[in-house]
Amino acid sequence: MSKDDLAEQLGYAQSLGMPVGQVLVASGFLTKQEMLAAIQAQSLLLSGKITQDAAIKIIRDIVDEGSSLQAALATAGVGPEVTQSQDRLGELLVASELLSEENLAEALIASAELSSPLGHSLVKMQIIRPDLVVAALTVQKQLRQREISYEEALGRLKSAMKFRQFYPAD
Repeated sequence: MSKDDLAEQLGYAQSLGMPVGQVLVASGFLTKQEMLAAIQAQSLLLSGKITQDAAIKIIRDIVDEGSSLQAALATAGVGPEVTQSQDRLGELLVASELLSEENLAEALIASAELSSPLGHSLVKMQIIRPDLVVAALTVQKQLRQREISYEEALGRLKSAMKFRQFYPAD
């Protein structure tokens, strides 16, 4: 995509009041998977885990070369220890089988496009009920504060699912 293309898409996004990512996907400049990878690279950049140069290289490898996210990360010299985090909400929900990888990807894209927290997007998209998101956030906080182990966190989330209703994944 050229700078002129990007400027044009930014203009469309602004005039339509839509997130730039959504416009880029709708116009065919990026696939949803490429957008998700870009969002993940942005997250790593914002958390200080990678440099801006590494983020650019990762995104270029994915978009221009068709590399997978993991391959692009490896090419940029980013090891799995940088990208793996057991206390991220989405990863906890997937590991506890409350959320599919596909639903997580869709919710992450929506979160990034709307600049909203993941839990909000999961509820708004009717993937998970609000009370289950609250339970997951509580478990996440306990895990981050080392009050419970990772295994205990997963167990508590699975138990929460048994006692709470959640929306079926479409």
